[in-house]
Amino acid sequence: MRQYFERMDPIGRELTENERKRMEENVALIEKEEAIVEEAKEKKIILSHGVSCHSLPALKLAAKLDWVDVNLVRINPQGVWIDTMGTRARPATAPPPRPAA
Repeated sequence: MRQYFERMDPIGRELTENERKRMEENVALIEKEEAIVEEAKEKKIILSHGVSCHSLPALKLAAKLDWVDVNLVRINPQGVWIDTMGTRARPATAPPPRPAA
């Protein structure tokens, strides 16, 4: 992973005109796909739709989106850590566990 991040462009630089155009094209494609999935839900072909989140910032954003019915969160088998190192997942994903009876 380190090699990937070392080759990444600096975060925060202004997008080039070509990058802006591609971004707008990508947004239009995503909106088209969302509309197709929403139509399938309205026709009861599917019951819900959602996203897969791999970081706490993505999870927090997805939780604010009306379009998201289901949020798949990658956490470890103990249900404690999300992919973002050192980030506690449970407070963002579920109410506290019930005490044992």
